[in-house]
Amino acid sequence: MPIRLIGMIGVTPPKSAATLHIIEGGLSPNYITEAARAHEAAGFDLVLVGYSSSSAEGFLVALHAAERTERLGYLIAHRPGFVAPTLMARKIATFDHLSGGRLAVHIITGKTDDEQEGDGDFTPKAERYRRAAEYLELMILAWSNERPFDFTGEFYRVNGAHSDVRPPQKPHPLLFFGGASDGALAMGAQLCDVYAIYAEPLASTRERIRQFRAQASAFGRTPGFNVCAPDHCRERRHGVEQGEQYSCGDDRSQRLEPPGGDDRARRQCRAPADGLCAGT
Repeated sequence: MPIRLIGMIGVTPPKSAATLHIIEGGLSPNYITEAARAHEAAGFDLVLVGYSSSSAEGFLVALHAAERTERLGYLIAHRPGFVAPTLMARKIATFDHLSGGRLAVHIITGKTDDEQEGDGDFTPKAERYRRAAEYLELMILAWSNERPFDFTGEFYRVNGAHSDVRPPQKPHPLLFFGGASDGALAMGAQLCDVYAIYAEPLASTRERIRQFRAQASAFGRTPGFNVCAPDHCRERRHGVEQGEQYSCGDDRSQRLEPPGGDDRARRQCRAPADGLCAGT
């Protein structure tokens, strides 16, 4: 898997230079456009579009940005449980077509129980992971079956499900996930393509990657890895230029510098050859 550089866009201008660009806090269409175009000009491959129980809707935010960019991909956070998985499969396939195959999806199950309850979901976290796994299984069936199919699980049941639209990316857009609980790892090992982790010391990063590779291999899967190291990439720029590594892998690196040479926006990351480097 190639190295990709992933950024993150918010929906309103930050209040200070130290503010994380997230999806909460109203909505500014012009800011979304400017942020997406800045990432594209800087050479980013994807930008994360986040999710909260009070925020603007991420798929519509990403579609607005995609219509105003040409190459940049959109990694959209999505919480299973609020939309039927067969409908979501069609929504993802539709977005993938309309954006020219520039979609990836990050599966999340809820930041906290309190926030999840704000959208009316009182399901315990462990159960949410089981539900998310079944949700993904049903979405994948909708993308892969050319004929109507039936499905009966713990959380979902459909009869004669069928989709007229399938993603142009094959077999489907990349499915990301994060988390270290047993439920998260079980879901990701069986059904997801990329495991998102925060940058840690080399030894612990290697061990987490080794363990998850072994867990996924039981299902015949070879996952990619998304290593998030925004502060490291920004603050340790000089070290990376001198060949210092923060994650296991080979000697390949990538440097991005946006037009105008704005030092605050420069990102330099080094990541595993078969992983994904996220710099925001």
